Amino acid sequence: MKGSYFPTILDELFNDMEWPAISKTAVPSVNVIESASSYILEIAAPGFSKEAFNVEVENDTLIISADAKSEDIQEGEKYTRKEFSFQSFKRSFRLPDNQVDVEQIEGKYEHGILRIVLPKMAEEEQKANKRVLIG
Repeated sequence: MKGSYFPTILDELFNDMEWPAISKTAVPSVNVIESASSYILEIAAPGFSKEAFNVEVENDTLIISADAKSEDIQEGEKYTRKEFSFQSFKRSFRLPDNQVDVEQIEGKYEHGILRIVLPKMAEEEQKANKRVLIG
């Protein structure tokens, strides 16, 4: 079919091989769930090991990052097409003021999903806002 706008599979394959691979940046998708006792973040990050993740809280901001793993290509192997890769990422989330018990944050990585549980502080532990009266 001459002049078709849809390339054939072979056209696509060979056109991709002619151009150098361009690095794509990817930000993992996140679900945020709120329950009565906690906030839960679910981050879609398949292909990582649990050791690749770094989770920390700094100035009321939750920072989640992961370092990309390197893939070893065995001698004699040659990719004719390579579409997936594991890239480093960094995401940050502002925590609700005085509502998260930072000391009790937990994380678990299973089946490509990083799950971070942010327990809420008991209401009596939350710091109340204070208005200063000027005399």
